[in-house]
Amino acid sequence: MDTQISREYDWSLAEPLLRDWLRRARESQHSHHEAGKFYLAANYWLSVPVVVITTILGTTAFASIQREVSGRLKIAFGAVSMVAAVLSGLQIHFQFGRRSASHKSLGARYGNIRREIEELLALPASQRGDPKKALDRIRSRTDALSSEGYVVSRRIFEQTIRDLAKRDMKRAQRLDCFPAQEKTATAPTVSR
Repeated sequence: MDTQISREYDWSLAEPLLRDWLRRARESQHSHHEAGKFYLAANYWLSVPVVVITTILGTTAFASIQREVSGRLKIAFGAVSMVAAVLSGLQIHFQFGRRSASHKSLGARYGNIRREIEELLALPASQRGDPKKALDRIRSRTDALSSEGYVVSRRIFEQTIRDLAKRDMKRAQRLDCFPAQEKTATAPTVSR
């Protein structure tokens, strides 16, 4: 029984750290997800014009074989061809599709860590096991993730923080509609 009291005391010391890690995992999960959406949109903004321009150029080149084309039209085709080449080069250089997939994957993995922490915090301290082992496991997973992939831009991260704060406020307002007894029984712990 003495070790159970000691373990519960250890958990009371570990819980503030876990709640901080929960907040950071949630922010990372959502910011990587938002970054993935941003880079996917950027990829479309570059790739769709390249496809459209090269299709038009190919069609007009085929049509120009059958009849003589003026000098101005040749210059216009050349300019549009250079625009397509520049857009294609930018698409290859920035690798927006790859960056999007990387951010989406990192977001999902941060979500796994977030859910593990939530599950741990939902259990009574007596059923959580050794606090040191649990903290070491979560820290090592988080450390491994933070060294992978791309960094989320400050703009996307700060917007995500604002969006999460708004979401938390709406959730808190919805929960205020319930009687106090129901709030404590059903309200999920939301960290920010």
